[in-house]
Amino acid sequence: MAMQRDDPVQLIAQEQARLFSEFKKLPEPAWRQASHCEGWTNARVVAHLTTSAEFYQQSVGKGVRGDSLPPSIPGGVRLTPEQFRQRSIAKQEQLAEAPRLELLELFDKNGTALVDLLRRIAPHNMTKPAWHPSGQWTIARFISVRVFELALHGWDIHISLDPNARIRDQLQPFLVHFLLQTGKRAFEGGPELDGVYRFELQGSFAWTTKVFNGKMDHGPLEPNPDAIVRSDASCFLLLSTGRKTLPHLQERGLLTIEGEQKRAEELIKAICRPA
Repeated sequence: MAMQRDDPVQLIAQEQARLFSEFKKLPEPAWRQASHCEGWTNARVVAHLTTSAEFYQQSVGKGVRGDSLPPSIPGGVRLTPEQFRQRSIAKQEQLAEAPRLELLELFDKNGTALVDLLRRIAPHNMTKPAWHPSGQWTIARFISVRVFELALHGWDIHISLDPNARIRDQLQPFLVHFLLQTGKRAFEGGPELDGVYRFELQGSFAWTTKVFNGKMDHGPLEPNPDAIVRSDASCFLLLSTGRKTLPHLQERGLLTIEGEQKRAEELIKAICRPA
């Protein structure tokens, strides 16, 4: 199951620079075009990435210093998670309506500042907690999620302009590993899903997923699985995050199942979570 995964901070730096270069080339009408994110224009997606970079920089920076408390407003009152979310939404919506060059400049500034901070973090600080509205995250998790959101939200924009858009190849090993680990922890399945499943993605991605007593684990290839699922990494990532559906991929021959097809389909549905 071993996958060669690049340094996530370097992936963030590369994807930040690549997206900035691509966004600069987008024609003005493309910014107001609907993205794959329901109800969001492409400008709104960029605004989300921009404000997320600012928040990550603030929260991670505090976490390194041992502060995992919520942000505060003037007067020292700490924001509740819901207050934080509402303020973030308002800020993103306002930024999405800003002139294109202003939004681009801020996307570059915030994203670059976050990369600069992450590059300075010592390995022993990666497990320190930092505040997030969904609960305390480790600094390492913030880094993983930043790779995830740059890759997937980048695709949300690209697909509105190119029907053949894919997740960039260099990001795929890290993202597949990240989704397998987070999916394992969040998995909720009944005994009807118990079994041994092999996943084979084009290239060097292949592993065995075992389900037993409501628990899921991943490991090296084993003989005689109950089902074999074959696809490619980009399709797997898009399916796992709710951006593609199983029937869509099957109808186009982009995902096939050998063996216990119905059970494998139910497992795939159980591990797919919109994000």
